[in-house]
Amino acid sequence: MKLISMKDMEKIFELNPKTINSFKQNKPRYIARDFENLFGIDERLTYMILLARGVFKWLAVREKLIKLKNQWKEEITELNNQLRKLPKNSKERKILAERWKTLNKCREQIRKLCHSTRWQAPNNDEKAKRFLEHITKNKLIVYLPLDIEIKNDYLVEEKGVIK
Repeated sequence: MKLISMKDMEKIFELNPKTINSFKQNKPRYIARDFENLFGIDERLTYMILLARGVFKWLAVREKLIKLKNQWKEEITELNNQLRKLPKNSKERKILAERWKTLNKCREQIRKLCHSTRWQAPNNDEKAKRFLEHITKNKLIVYLPLDIEIKNDYLVEEKGVIK
């Protein structure tokens, strides 16, 4: 049994642009575990829905974009090393410099996407955008539907479910 202080509970359940980064992300199992623990939905059902709706794909694509960004960083570093060794006006240096410039620009664009805020909704989902606008405007605090037992200003959590 794990005890969670009331102060920690506020951090866990208050959802806003500052706290959103404290939630684990990028794995379907986090969503499946949340739905199972909170609502009793079998994790296999959640996995099937996430797979059917493309969430698995986009989390995998995000992971691959991050790897690609890091691979490009290594290539940029290697190009820098090669550029230092070449004469300033050589044709080879101009070609490598152009490749460096292009790779660097692409990497920065991918990096910007990867480091963008989680506090955003897709442009093609009006309902999600309205939800986000509403909770931003109203400073919504999310209290999950759980029976909470408080002992000495602590919540009691057992097996990932707060009791």
